[in-house]
Amino acid sequence: MSTNPFTLAHEAIWTCLEASPSFTDLVASTNRIKFTGTVRDPWERLANCQSFPSVAVIPAGGVSKLCADSDTTDVEKQFTIYAGGGGQRVGALFDVEFAVLRAMADWRGSIGAVTWSGKSCVLACGVFDHPEQMETPLMERGIRGWNAVWSGRLLFSFETADLNESTTSSGET
Repeated sequence: MSTNPFTLAHEAIWTCLEASPSFTDLVASTNRIKFTGTVRDPWERLANCQSFPSVAVIPAGGVSKLCADSDTTDVEKQFTIYAGGGGQRVGALFDVEFAVLRAMADWRGSIGAVTWSGKSCVLACGVFDHPEQMETPLMERGIRGWNAVWSGRLLFSFETADLNESTTSSGET
């Protein structure tokens, strides 16, 4: 199991989603596409599944907005939540969108609890773009339907000394 804060935060997004009964009642566990396990191609499992809705959480960009001084290092990490409604009725998409919204409203309890060197390190979680569209082949699986893409950011803040490998014995969390 990885102990780096980026992986922990990615896993915490799933913890946040799966702590919400409105999300888990709507999105079957087989339709939650996770990229943290041992499965080499998580999309492949979804390809043969015809049930909806489906949700995937993926990294959407490398470290950005690095700002460091002698005391603090702040970085931004982007993520994307794909939500597939499974048809052309907007209600199915809106159901899953609203379930994701409700789950993510309590992000501080799981994502905000991620620590590095014994200190909280996720300061903020937010969505900056949210297009709704048709024609997302990975999510549609041959069934033309509405999909949403939540693009979000996690803002991490670390004490610079905690990142310096010469002053810390390990990246304990």
